[in-house]
Amino acid sequence: MSSTEHDLRDLLADRSAATPSAPDRLAQVRRRVRRRHVWVAVAAATAILVIAAAGVTLGVKPPKATPATPQPKPSPTAKLIRFQANRLSPPATVQLPEWIAFAKRSSFFGGYSFDQPSLGYRAIRLLSVDHMYPLGGARMTQPGYAALVADWKAIQSHGHGIVSDLANTAVDGRPATTMTVRTYRAADGFVYCPDPRNPANPDRCDPLIDGSTYHVVIVDQGTTEPPTLLLESAPTDFTANAPSSNASVASEFATWLATIRFH
Repeated sequence: MSSTEHDLRDLLADRSAATPSAPDRLAQVRRRVRRRHVWVAVAAATAILVIAAAGVTLGVKPPKATPATPQPKPSPTAKLIRFQANRLSPPATVQLPEWIAFAKRSSFFGGYSFDQPSLGYRAIRLLSVDHMYPLGGARMTQPGYAALVADWKAIQSHGHGIVSDLANTAVDGRPATTMTVRTYRAADGFVYCPDPRNPANPDRCDPLIDGSTYHVVIVDQGTTEPPTLLLESAPTDFTANAPSSNASVASEFATWLATIRFH
């Protein structure tokens, strides 16, 4: 064998020794991948620690839970008009908002209604509910206090609106229940029917009006008198001004409600 052939064989042997086999190459790749995963995990953990530290440094706090609806308070500056409600059973005196002087007023056998279109159809009702049509019922009833409270609470379960802010209270020392009702379906004869002989007459029966927000108090008058229904309503406000307008109506209702005295 010539020297040239020896040199060529030695060169090929050196290259074969320097070039790793297929299993060796696979092992090298796996080692690189493992090292890369370790560095990625370390970097991610470091980033989380940095973000957490920044949150503490900057005083970042988790969001607070939405507070409950505050109870409306009477307005000490509201202008009121004294009203003698002799048609209620028992009779009562109350200081109502001054807009009732220009409102459409109706008198029933057992109460009063005041409607003011110029204030966005604001309405007030003072009623001794001796007759009404409960939701889902085909016959008029004469509800007691507990039954009338249940009828108003059932507005939500019957799909006529949403009932909220339900609470026990007292009006002139008498047990009462207060609630807020936002309606989206009407109901004929639900609020009050003074004449059981002619309940379909719209002039003699007060319906539940859709698209309205009712601030309601039902007063327990015992077993000898029908429950008293006191409410103020207005069309539900869906504009950006809704929090202010809704609070205004609720405050007005709380203001005159605090003045009622039964005789």
